[in-house]
Amino acid sequence: MRLLRLDFRTTDRSVDLHPFVTVLPFLDRRERHELVEAIRQLARGSTLGLRGLLQHEGLLVDLDGESRYELPAFTTTNVVFDEQAADGDDLYGLRAEVDQQRRVAEVSAAAVEELRSEIDPWAAERVADLEAKLGPVGRSPADTERARAVEAAAIVLSGLAPTLTDVPPEVPALRERWRELLIEVESVAGHVRALGTAVDRAEQAIGRARERGDQRGLEHAKRRLDQARYALRIDPLYSGLTARMDAFRERCRPVLGQDLPDDLDAALAGLAVERANPRWETALVDLHRLIGTVDPPNPPDPSDHDEPLWCVNVRQRMGREALQAARSWLDVETVRLSEDEQLVLSAELERARDDHERHERAANRLDRAEAAATTAALELARLEEHLAARTLGDAGSLEAVLTRIENTVAQIRADAGGSLPVAFVGDLEPLDDAEFTALIGALRAYSSVIQVVLLTDRPGAQQWGQSVGPEQGMVSWPRVQDAVQERTSI
Repeated sequence: MRLLRLDFRTTDRSVDLHPFVTVLPFLDRRERHELVEAIRQLARGSTLGLRGLLQHEGLLVDLDGESRYELPAFTTTNVVFDEQAADGDDLYGLRAEVDQQRRVAEVSAAAVEELRSEIDPWAAERVADLEAKLGPVGRSPADTERARAVEAAAIVLSGLAPTLTDVPPEVPALRERWRELLIEVESVAGHVRALGTAVDRAEQAIGRARERGDQRGLEHAKRRLDQARYALRIDPLYSGLTARMDAFRERCRPVLGQDLPDDLDAALAGLAVERANPRWETALVDLHRLIGTVDPPNPPDPSDHDEPLWCVNVRQRMGREALQAARSWLDVETVRLSEDEQLVLSAELERARDDHERHERAANRLDRAEAAATTAALELARLEEHLAARTLGDAGSLEAVLTRIENTVAQIRADAGGSLPVAFVGDLEPLDDAEFTALIGALRAYSSVIQVVLLTDRPGAQQWGQSVGPEQGMVSWPRVQDAVQERTSI
């Protein structure tokens, strides 16, 4: 879609636009604002209130400002690069707002880090342990060596797994490769979705053309569909990822069989076989023997049972119960503490309680602080994105300006699948005359995808427009509106 003429509502003048590159110097401020807003409106697929002439899908369409011409919503990408804010003021205020929000985000992030430094998830456990050590003082003394042996056996048991997992040697590498492929899928999802959107839009256009009985429109939509499907099929990211996924499935067939299930990761995980851990069983028996259990439990073996998962859960429960029994035994049979030991433990308990209180205060405030920091960071990102979208002058170099334009052109190509008008507003003072001329030449190279509209008073732009042939671009000056405009099919 290309805008070929705009009739201004605020004045009685019109301006003609070249299909490729148009230089518009010294426009009235109201006219410049109206042209920019018209370009934004057309990108969103609306012609309401616009007067002029546009080219869309082989038609020259006259816009009278009252009737609506149906356009698709081409893109949500910003199609105006402006050195001026939306209201026409310079960007100093917006930049100041960004700087202020950046300070707010930094202060919020620092507050979160300070609170996190006071988080001590083990403080409550230290308090409980120290209180337990001090609590039994005055009870009957027990065998010191036996108590130490019980503590050591409990530590050994808690450090062992009740079962061991056997998996085929190929499975870990296959599961790791599957996770890598999922990350690749997520990284290209937006790109592939954009290509798929072009296919969907072409299919929708075929449906609409069939409903209207528009044979010419149907043929055009079918060509768009073929082009969109071809672009999806030859896309290097999509085809490369598809090839890697197919290669991964072939690697899985020797392990999972020729008929692969839909959920490969679950199927690979299902190849794991649980078996008893003999070291854990020995540690369990030793702990029960030390605390004097009369009838110690006999843990089931998952490798010899119809329900291995049930066996795993039972063994885990037996381990927890043994550790709890050991702690109960130690509570009763704790060795008497000397006076010096009591003083040391009491001092440690006070410090642990102080740590726990700081942890509780920090934990109560941390959620609110993290929410505030997240809000501040999101607002900063929004303002920075808004600032970046509204100016090219901040890019600082020709290379940076071209990179930003290239990203926008790529997004418009993915969204719209065809040309859209894009406005470049301002004189780009950071670029010298040679760089500015090079920029216009680069924009001309993009004019098959975007219709370049340069709203600038810079002499170099006018000189370029006057030096090229009419098939490449032109310098356009407002003129008095024509009385009658006709709609013509081409």
